[in-house]
Amino acid sequence: MLFDTAMEFPSHDDDVKQLVSEEIENVVAFFEGRIERGKKLGKIPDSVDTRPTAKSLIALVIRIHVLGRGAFGKTALQQFARYAVGMIS
Repeated sequence: MLFDTAMEFPSHDDDVKQLVSEEIENVVAFFEGRIERGKKLGKIPDSVDTRPTAKSLIALVIRIHVLGRGAFGKTALQQFARYAVGMIS
């Protein structure tokens, strides 16, 4: 629901925009935390730039969410997933 609302961002009032912005920042922070944890465990290279990678992974999640509704098949979605793994490898 968050990502659906974010895609219609301009059409919402300021209160909804503020809430969506805050929650997306929470999602970014979550991804950043997982990336940092992966670095500490040695599963993600230290060379991975945490914040930009977190934002890029979220963009991929949104893309998969939207395109997975039927515009792209399983193979294409798996390709997106492989790309996401490559971003943190």
